Amino acid sequence: MKRFTMFMIVTLLILGNMVGQVTVNVTDGTNPIEGATVSIDGLTGTTDASGDAIINGVSDATHTTTAGMACYLSNTTEIVVSSGVGSGSIILTAKTVNDVFFFIGMTGAEAGTVINLYNGSGYN
Repeated sequence: MKRFTMFMIVTLLILGNMVGQVTVNVTDGTNPIEGATVSIDGLTGTTDASGDAIINGVSDATHTTTAGMACYLSNTTEIVVSSGVGSGSIILTAKTVNDVFFFIGMTGAEAGTVINLYNGSGYN
């Protein structure tokens, strides 16, 4: 009887604190965004060519999930994880200066090089 009781207590503790996997799809509203960082409760993942990030170890609950990438405004959404599974999507909007999106390519510059632009009142 003691073994059965101990088994039930351990089983309830494990099921009560279930952790699982979350899949988050990040797009610009139409196309997937590769290389975006997705964060859930201190856990992070990076999107692949399909715009999907898979994050493991997320507990059953409702989580605020954030995605961001250079040249895009960060965005958040709520994702519900239930029975160890959750999924959602986030749309990122390109950063603009006076409603103009700038893409500046330079020979020899590394990917992710940041260029600050003056918008008339400060630098972006």
